[in-house]
Amino acid sequence: MARDNAPAPLGDTLEERLSALGDLKDAGAEVTEEWLTAWAEVYNDLSTQLKRELFFDLAARKLKGHLTAPTKKLKAVLSAVSDARPTDQADATSTGDGTLPAGVIDVLRGENGISWLASTPSGPEIVAEVEGANEWPLETLTRVWTPPEEELVRTSLTEKSDSSELWKNVKQWLIRAVVLPAPQEGWSDVLTAWILGSHLHRRFNYFPLLYLPGEPERGKTRLGKAIVYLSFRGHYSPSLTPATLFRWREWHGVTVLFDVGSVTSLLDNGEMLDFVLNSFERGGWVSKVNNPDGLPQEQVKSYRVYGPTILLTNEPLRRTHGNVRSRCIEISMPEAGHMKVPDAVTPQDARELFARIVAWAAENHTAELPQVETPFKGRLADMAKPLLQVARLASPKAVESIIDTLSTQDRERRADNAETWEARVAIALWGCREKVKDDRLFISDLKLEVNKDRPENEQLSSQIIGTIKKNLGLSGGKGGTKSTKYIKWPGNDQAKALHDRYSQKGYPAPPVSPGPVATQGESEQDTEQGLPEASRTESPQTTTVADDTGHTGGPHSAISRLDVAATDGANGVPEKATTYMSRLDVPAGDAPESDLFDDYETAEREAIQNEPF
Repeated sequence: MARDNAPAPLGDTLEERLSALGDLKDAGAEVTEEWLTAWAEVYNDLSTQLKRELFFDLAARKLKGHLTAPTKKLKAVLSAVSDARPTDQADATSTGDGTLPAGVIDVLRGENGISWLASTPSGPEIVAEVEGANEWPLETLTRVWTPPEEELVRTSLTEKSDSSELWKNVKQWLIRAVVLPAPQEGWSDVLTAWILGSHLHRRFNYFPLLYLPGEPERGKTRLGKAIVYLSFRGHYSPSLTPATLFRWREWHGVTVLFDVGSVTSLLDNGEMLDFVLNSFERGGWVSKVNNPDGLPQEQVKSYRVYGPTILLTNEPLRRTHGNVRSRCIEISMPEAGHMKVPDAVTPQDARELFARIVAWAAENHTAELPQVETPFKGRLADMAKPLLQVARLASPKAVESIIDTLSTQDRERRADNAETWEARVAIALWGCREKVKDDRLFISDLKLEVNKDRPENEQLSSQIIGTIKKNLGLSGGKGGTKSTKYIKWPGNDQAKALHDRYSQKGYPAPPVSPGPVATQGESEQDTEQGLPEASRTESPQTTTVADDTGHTGGPHSAISRLDVAATDGANGVPEKATTYMSRLDVPAGDAPESDLFDDYETAEREAIQNEPF
């Protein structure tokens, strides 16, 4: 296979550059990996984003038929190559229109306008100009977020404060702002890692969303603002149009705080749903038709939307938005009761601490991130990794606390999921393994196991079980003298894996976190002292994310204004909203193999389509 890793001459067309990489016909795994790496280097050397998008599409078409899921593999190699490049290149998330050109750590607010906190070979420096950066008036930027003050950042860079001391101060900021759920130490560690991580999010492949549901006047907005005032370019607004939001994330990489009365109304807007879903993963894009009358290459504009995102809402996410929930760390605020809650914090209150965080991020802008092995699986592992890396970097003692907190939330999610229809069938499937004959398990036998010890109103019909088996990835047919429906036995390994995924008994005990690791900023005095009385309140835990359920967008009109959640008054929440996990959403049109649902079952299915979690 002919291959040339060097960038093709500038005069070559995109097709010629792709052709120069050679052919992948009958190529082995190693040759394919080399080809993909060479392609990624050419991709990154292209001069404009439009050329990169077109080159990506050409490669995806070429690989179709040679590789399975070519788009996924192209994205994976781009991520791997980006991780291996110098940080200033990996962080170049703007094409020149915004405030994040290569090498820029952040924008600062000086006496005479903006200045730049930039990465240089000798370390972070504050400079007046940056090559390739667009000049933005300070007044314009301050309408979007509050840039850190230049002098405060300069002082913090000079002093080089201890990382563990900074961690402790951020925790105290959060604990004094609101009454956090129990365990307060654990949740304050999680949120501290999230805040510090937001300033380094361009270095992570994934960054979790925060999801704060609850009734009005429960301290959600108070906590959200306390977080966003310290986060990377934090923006709070109850009134954002998609057009504005897409541009601010593309140009400036802002941390977005959605404070809405109805999260369903927000996510029912297809553009907002795409924004939220793609903000989770680095390289997340959303494409929009902005110029339908232009040339084909001018009609569609793609926006980078990856970045820290917070969802505050008065109502829980519904099952149809489980794909959003699976990308979130969920926190429900407790009842404050008679405890005295301090006044809400302001950006002015955060000035010095914010500047110290920005200086810390600058000092670690090119530092090697510590490698961590999370005890979690699936998407939770993706969400936990950046938080644990930040904790190892700044305060290794917090690693165990974060793991314990997320583990507890994960076990509660699994307990809730164990009551879904899918879980009941998956658990019963393993219980029927002795009834399998000739790799067939008759649905009539499975039905008895599914409904064992269940009241009549909770029993599942054969038709429903037949539909659920499809959702679990199982196949089947009809056999025997009476053409009885059966499930083709997937094998003991797969059946046990399904059981362990849904059954509480199949889940391991809380993972044992790694011991302390000596890294930057470790201090023996990394303990909380003098915490306010409100910090001693204990409250129930929350439930974490559900598994991904697919993207259901659809045509919707654009939202020009989002409902504002009321936030004054005492901080606290009533009992958590009822969690409805005893029904499985059966997608409309996904009929069982044969026989329609009877009228009772159809009515029941339609009634639960929009039940909340």
